[in-house]
Amino acid sequence: MQRYPSDLEVTAQDFADCGWQSILADTAEAGYEPLWRAFSKAAELAVEAKMNGPGKALWLLADACAMRLLSSPDNRQQPFASTITHLGWRTAGPDDFIEADLDFFAQVVRSTDNSWLKARLADLLWVRKYKSNDTKAICMALDAIDNYQRIPINTEILQNDWQACWERAITLVKMLGKGAADKLNETRQPLLYALHTVTKSEGWLAWKVSDLLQWVGLEMEQSAEVANKLATLARDYDTDTEQVQIMTAGRLFRHAAIWFGIADDKAEAAAMTVQVAECYVREGRSRIQTPHPSYGAAASFYEQAIQTYRTISRQQRQALCIEVRITALRKQMDEAGEKSLGDLGGIPFPEVDFREQMVWASQAVQNKTLTEALQAFSRIVLTPFKYQDLWQQIVAQLKQPSLMHIFPVTVLAENGRVIARIPCLDTNADLVDEANRARVFWEMTRMYRAWLNFYVNAFIWPALGSLLLEHRLREADLIELASRSPIVPIGRERLFGKALFAGFNHDFVTALHLLVPQVENMVRYHLKHAGARTTHLDEHGVQTENGISTLIDQPEAEKVFGKDLVFEIKALYCTAMGPNLRNKLAHGLLNDTDCQSIEAIYAWWLGLRLVCHAFWNAARTR
Repeated sequence: MQRYPSDLEVTAQDFADCGWQSILADTAEAGYEPLWRAFSKAAELAVEAKMNGPGKALWLLADACAMRLLSSPDNRQQPFASTITHLGWRTAGPDDFIEADLDFFAQVVRSTDNSWLKARLADLLWVRKYKSNDTKAICMALDAIDNYQRIPINTEILQNDWQACWERAITLVKMLGKGAADKLNETRQPLLYALHTVTKSEGWLAWKVSDLLQWVGLEMEQSAEVANKLATLARDYDTDTEQVQIMTAGRLFRHAAIWFGIADDKAEAAAMTVQVAECYVREGRSRIQTPHPSYGAAASFYEQAIQTYRTISRQQRQALCIEVRITALRKQMDEAGEKSLGDLGGIPFPEVDFREQMVWASQAVQNKTLTEALQAFSRIVLTPFKYQDLWQQIVAQLKQPSLMHIFPVTVLAENGRVIARIPCLDTNADLVDEANRARVFWEMTRMYRAWLNFYVNAFIWPALGSLLLEHRLREADLIELASRSPIVPIGRERLFGKALFAGFNHDFVTALHLLVPQVENMVRYHLKHAGARTTHLDEHGVQTENGISTLIDQPEAEKVFGKDLVFEIKALYCTAMGPNLRNKLAHGLLNDTDCQSIEAIYAWWLGLRLVCHAFWNAARTR
């Protein structure tokens, strides 16, 4: 439906007549989404009343407020994007505004004293209308900075809004360089004030401000002050037993460790890292000390505690008795892992036809909180893939071979190259013999790909669409999820989070290119810590890292990951008999269609499942 005539010109007078001031005054909530709703509703009423000029002015303001701010460090030149995209429809994006719209914004930007609105219009003009070295452009950037910095830092405003605004202010300051030298300190001081006034009830606010301060940068003395404030705040949670409060303490100790490191106080940084590890231990115990204990979750937290202890330098470990503590935690983790076998289960579902399964999958993630929906989605394929079940099914087939089994198989690439040859079934040898190993694996891989096709189409894809209709995920949410998953190596949380976020945006090209190398590194990381040899030393003394195909064939792989996951990694990433995602991606052989295939979507979902669940601990125990 057309909102207003396409050739309608809007003027500053239309802005003056549209009642924007009363709309702002009547909007109780702070943030861009409330402004978007308020301006949209007023625009509809104005157009219905045949006030087309003021109506268009309101629609333009609504569209400007409808956009979301992207993570500023990664989107310096284009910080805006549509908030909602679904089935070909989306809310306004930065490129939707034509030159006449931008001229209108330029006329009215100085007329408003609302920080949210003025910052948005000024920033949009800086991005779209003016050249970056133009005097008007610099004025718009400075206006945006000033107004972003007026956005209050408190718990009454959605974190997504105030944090994104302050991130954008810092980005603009850094982009302007010498032209905004005084703005850096103007940005630093309110952040320091906000941090030092945080109380225990607002603990999460402290680490968000800490993130911003790390980006701005502080002198060594100020860094020590920040570290002590965070450490003091974290210790306020020492006697708390609630999981959220323990998690908050752990995050605060982690940030304190970072700031002590910046202040070059290595001893205190190590002491804070110990506290981070012990918070994971407390979280693990809290999952057991409930009416319905989750030993799998406890094992995951103990694993994270061990990983955290390993980040402490060798010089500090002896003084802090780290190795003794790691040994004790390994025992606790193994005990919890053994008990966690009883935790495993899937989402029950009725025996229904294909269409009903799609409906069921959609409903399985509906009317839930985001956490519950993600949990259901990560388990949406019902019981996880089982290697033993597939192997038994293939063996049963091959014991009564058909005509197709007595002929060899030649696998061709898209360009006709022979990429694999699978011998015929040797009926004179046992199915477990080496002579039939390749053929059995080929048949298992073929059946596995058929299984993927069914589950992606019947469960994963419908559930994903349903989840996205009810929830808006942020990249920061997925990075946070990855940072708390024991399977994600320390330092790779952001890359895992970005990969998962891309998949939720249906950008499987980006998801695959980020996820595949991180899965390989994940395999290498955990095998190395399990004592496996992950490098190759050649005759010249040159040591190189082994690739995932070699790593996953290590005898330690099944002990660490279990047979099920080892097979899935092989079938998805490492063999020409399957999609061979790792090798094709590494050699540039994946095209756009390949990156959005059934196997690519499943690989992304499997990555989400690995991050979300601690079942790999149980698999390792098995």
